[in-house]
Amino acid sequence: MKCYHCGAELAPTDLGRQNTCPSCGRDTHVCRNCEHYDPSFNNECKENQTERVVEKEKSNFCDWFRPHDGIGGSGASRDKLKSTAEALFGSRKSFNSKGAGSKGPNSQRLDPDAATKAAAEAIFKKNK
Repeated sequence: MKCYHCGAELAPTDLGRQNTCPSCGRDTHVCRNCEHYDPSFNNECKENQTERVVEKEKSNFCDWFRPHDGIGGSGASRDKLKSTAEALFGSRKSFNSKGAGSKGPNSQRLDPDAATKAAAEAIFKKNK
């Protein structure tokens, strides 16, 4: 088994409630090191009978803990998820201060207040 954080090899004796990784010092009896950990499931756990654990990278008392064979359970890292989202939607820097996208050949900078005003005017003109 490997540490979810640094990938260092862990022995079975390293997986106690109060044990830490000898390489990076992170807790080892954590959701991120468990085979049941999966961010796509409710409470990020495949085992539906467990109690909710909020902090997935801190030691817990879960009786369902089973060491995972790979690194870090099945979840992607926060940095990987962020870079994937930026590749798909563009970085935050590519948006103007009003939140409208500023990329692309046909893009316009939209003013949310103007759009709201135009929608309200269209509604009231219909009712007259």
